[in-house]
Amino acid sequence: MPSRTKTIEPRFEPEAKFALHPVDAPFRATLDDEVDRLKNRLLQLYLSANAEPVFNSLLRQTANEAVALACAHAYPLLLLPVLFDEKARDARRLVSRQNVIRSRSELILEELV
Repeated sequence: MPSRTKTIEPRFEPEAKFALHPVDAPFRATLDDEVDRLKNRLLQLYLSANAEPVFNSLLRQTANEAVALACAHAYPLLLLPVLFDEKARDARRLVSRQNVIRSRSELILEELV
């Protein structure tokens, strides 16, 4: 019975070579630096106006959230100030509400003692 296998000799084309030219910095990295600088400027403005320690840490967290949301869009530098302002107002309301609750709780505790 004859063999049904056939031997095929591999042939390879000449190796392709590409010329690579390095770039100074990718655009995204440059954009990230600009967003980070803008975030820091906005933070400094809000922190200088509000020296409350509780608000300080909450505001830093708020700034990071605003950056994350802004970077998910096509124009983060345009959106960041608006998002940060909105989130900072929410944070200010939260701190104010916490202060009211804390003062009420202290009054209640004083009455119990």
